[in-house]
Formats: sequence, structure tokens, C-alpha cells
Amino acid sequence: MSNLTVKDLEILQGNLNQAGLDYQLELDEGKILVIGPSDIVSSEVGVRYHSFSLCLG
Repeated sequence: MSNLTVKDLEILQGNLNQAGLDYQLELDEGKILVIGPSDIVSSEVGVRYHSFSLCLG
């Protein structure tokens, strides 16, 4: 199995966008990770919570 490149990531992202799918893609050590919309929302909530807790601390 070959390692995927940034160009491969861009092609896949373009195909997903054309299909109307809202996925975040990441390239990690030659593998493309697909993160669904609900995962993105969860991570944004986590970041906001962490930022808020830093302000209080």
C-alpha cells in the first residue's frame, strides 16, 4: 500500500464537496482520516470548554 499525498487529499476533498458531503479530512502519516460532521462539532465544543476553563483558572 502506498502513502497518500496532499494532492490525493485535495482530490478526495473536491469529490466530497461536489457530492455535497461535509467532511473534514486529515492526512496522517500517509493515511487520510475522515472526520464526520458530528465529530467536528464535538471537538469544537471540547476546545471551547477547554478555553473557558483556562479563563476561569
